[in-house]
Amino acid sequence: MGFTNLSLAEIAADYSVPLEKVLSLCDKPVVEDWKTGRLAISIFEIEYRCQVLC
Repeated sequence: MGFTNLSLAEIAADYSVPLEKVLSLCDKPVVEDWKTGRLAISIFEIEYRCQVLC
């Protein structure tokens, strides 16, 4: 698995959507972090949601 150095602001700019819209896509986490037990969302999932929902 690779790592990325994108910020949410860069994703918003890439897809020409407001940052608030990208942030709203982060409201539903999809992965549980096995170390902390917290729910998380990957940057790849955020980009996918931008492609599909924006």
